[in-house]
Amino acid sequence: MLGQFLFVAQILALLGCAWPLAWHWPLPLTNLLLAINGIGIIWILWHNRLGNWSVLPMPLDQAKLITSGPYQYMRHPMYAAVLLAGLTLVLHSQSLIGVGAWCILLLVLNIKARLEERYLTLKFSEYAQYSQQVRNRFWPGLFLSKKNLKP
Repeated sequence: MLGQFLFVAQILALLGCAWPLAWHWPLPLTNLLLAINGIGIIWILWHNRLGNWSVLPMPLDQAKLITSGPYQYMRHPMYAAVLLAGLTLVLHSQSLIGVGAWCILLLVLNIKARLEERYLTLKFSEYAQYSQQVRNRFWPGLFLSKKNLKP
């Protein structure tokens, strides 16, 4: 139930990042961020194929732990891509509502990541060691997880 709530909150916050809808031509910065995010998403999906992940924080029964590609630099690159997409929408809409929604999105994804890490620690015996080696939750150098994960 909490996982579903967090996913709905994530979608609503992401929509809020674009509020109010701005119909002007995108800024060069937003185009650049879209391109970077698109390349990042391709890289993420190359290493963590469709069918191995879920939009909910609970891993699928058949899930495999991925530690290569972007996962060697951050534990939640998909969440990082969502945050970058939200930031791009905020920059495009240029609204304080969008800034607030992005802050809510950051909070929701941080909670979702912490919950997911608990499940991953229970599912994969090697996850605790992986989280020790890859200390970045989202972007390298930002949002470090300083606590050791214990089941």
